[in-house]
Amino acid sequence: MSAENNQAASNPYPQPSQTAMRRDGASIGPKTHIKGDLHAEEDLLIEGKITGMVVLKSNQLAVGSQGRIVGTAFANVVVVDGTIEGDIYASERIAIKKSARIQGAVMAPRVSLEDGAHLRGSVEMDPDAIKEAVQAKFGDVLQPAKPEVKPSAPVAAAPRPVAVERKDEPAKTAVGDKDANKPDSAAAAK
Repeated sequence: MSAENNQAASNPYPQPSQTAMRRDGASIGPKTHIKGDLHAEEDLLIEGKITGMVVLKSNQLAVGSQGRIVGTAFANVVVVDGTIEGDIYASERIAIKKSARIQGAVMAPRVSLEDGAHLRGSVEMDPDAIKEAVQAKFGDVLQPAKPEVKPSAPVAAAPRPVAVERKDEPAKTAVGDKDANKPDSAAAAK
């Protein structure tokens, strides 16, 4: 038995689709079922089932060969190897692999559909129509994040010179000030 076959036999979990796999980000395993909306700020691989809305504003959503979404999905990039029963929105592109099964609208400026994929629904690739549909469904998710504006600190006044006294010298003052050790000339004249 080869090392690969031995490893596959010892691993009780099926391996996710290699085309949907990314090195960084999170994953939902094949034995996980999530009911409810999911919002994430990192790439996500789904090999389990999600019933609800999946929103990855600026990241990639990959639905592996065992993955299933029953609901709406929105991400920057969506790669589908599994099943989606609902609408798919992407701000950049959607890639539908040959093992994919989709029932619903597919909306992205770029859509690729491999030979053998099942798609029952519509495809919208007009950027203006997509932007309008995304804003209607998800609000302002396409707007760039506004930088946090912190109130500026008040500008400090210029530091005033301070008299410095050394033990071996009398105290001196800053230039322009009267010498502390000399009497005022106006007062001395009186």
